Amino acid sequence: MFYTYSENNSGGYFTEGPNIIIIEADSFKEADSIAEAHTKIYFDDRYDCECCGSRWSNAYSWNESNDPRVYDDTPQDFLDGNGNYSAYHDEILIRYKDGTEEVLTKKNKTPKT
Repeated sequence: MFYTYSENNSGGYFTEGPNIIIIEADSFKEADSIAEAHTKIYFDDRYDCECCGSRWSNAYSWNESNDPRVYDDTPQDFLDGNGNYSAYHDEILIRYKDGTEEVLTKKNKTPKT
């Protein structure tokens, strides 16, 4: 199964690097362990912003899918789409069970000004 983590825009900014991370694992608990050990995701009691809350949330069974997904889209379709949220995301990291990683980027990326 695949579990999708989307970084919360705490404090009005995203951290460097992919802010959507997809982990392949046998359960959401295993996905959380892999995410903390091998990506920038953390689930400690850190509260990143008073009004926005924590930057990352644990995976749950409701956000699992049989293939990598961001909402109902494939990761590349999400990045290249015109959805409300795709404009805020330039990269997606997918980490597979065998430890390999794939970073997807927007095909028609507009330079930041």
